[in-house]
Amino acid sequence: MLDISETAMYPALKRLQKSHLLATYDLPCQGRNRRYYRLTDEGRHALHAYVIEWERFKHNMDEILEGTNHDSSAIL
Repeated sequence: MLDISETAMYPALKRLQKSHLLATYDLPCQGRNRRYYRLTDEGRHALHAYVIEWERFKHNMDEILEGTNHDSSAIL
C-alpha cells in the first residue's frame, strides 16, 4: 500500500519509542535477534486521537470538494 524505505521507517519508529508510544522487544530468530514493536497504552490513546482528528479533517475536505459545505466558518 505504501512504499516506505527503511531509512525513513526506523527513525520514525525510534521517535515513537522515545515518545513512549511504542515499546520494543527482541527475540532470537535463526541465530540473530529480531526486533519487534508494539503499541503501548499511551500509543493506543494517541492513535485513537489521530484517527478522530483525521476523520474530522477528511469529512471537512469531502464537504469542500463535494461543494456541500455552505458555511465556511464550519470548516475548522
